[in-house]
Amino acid sequence: MWCCNTLLSYIYEYDYSLYNSLFSLFLLPFHLYFVFYLLLVLVVLGSG
Repeated sequence: MWCCNTLLSYIYEYDYSLYNSLFSLFLLPFHLYFVFYLLLVLVVLGSG
């Protein structure tokens, strides 16, 4: 989990600067997929 937390911290810390670069076009789908997956897990756990 330490690796994942470090990665998330890195993403959040540099989020705005990445959005100002072309690299953000590559990261954006991963942001959207992560949010969708997180919501899906919460719904499944909540209904289970």
